[in-house]
Amino acid sequence: MKTIRFIGDVHGNWKRYNKIINECDVSIQVGDFGVGFSGHSNPPYDHMKKGDHKFIRSNHDNPNVCQMHPFWIQDGTLIHDKIFCIGGAKSIDAHYRTEGYNWWVNEELSYKEFLIVCDVYEKLKPSIIVAHEMPESLTY
Repeated sequence: MKTIRFIGDVHGNWKRYNKIINECDVSIQVGDFGVGFSGHSNPPYDHMKKGDHKFIRSNHDNPNVCQMHPFWIQDGTLIHDKIFCIGGAKSIDAHYRTEGYNWWVNEELSYKEFLIVCDVYEKLKPSIIVAHEMPESLTY
């Protein structure tokens, strides 16, 4: 398996992101990509096509726009035969944001979606999990 570069929060800084992915063949951007977020242009499709570059969504990504992006990794998907990807996150500053503009009701998995992802995880038993955030209970 090729080396995979994991890239943290980009927040729509496509120039910096393009520089990073031009230096590797395979990458996973782990949320806060900036897809559909106010004030950001569209992600760099052409640069992403030059290798195997994908992303998971988070609270700074419009879930509906992500679903239309060809390089988005759907929640509960296994990639590279061992990496299980889960997107979404809760905005702790949602009360300062505007729904549909820079905050989305479905920024986190619903309980039903969570159960489906758990079932998939249980069947696949992946060796690696990639997520933008982890459950708060795991931080203590």
